[in-house]
Amino acid sequence: MGDFLKGKGLNVIRLTNANRFDHADTLIYYKKEYQEAANKVAGLLPVVQGIVELKHLDRQNIHIKVLIGKDVIPHNRLFEGS
Repeated sequence: MGDFLKGKGLNVIRLTNANRFDHADTLIYYKKEYQEAANKVAGLLPVVQGIVELKHLDRQNIHIKVLIGKDVIPHNRLFEGS
């Protein structure tokens, strides 16, 4: 996913695995002032179930976080060769 987003011109700062791998839905979390950028990321992904504003994210230098859910599995071919 990181390579896919980088290939779309986004600055991917950090990649991590979720604490668990049973998330059904792909979600985007963002800090208030990054709503426009979060919407841009959402437009690049084949499926996003929600875009959620948060006051704080895990790290100070992270402004948008994408949680990949199982709903992306049918679209895996989009990410091949990224």
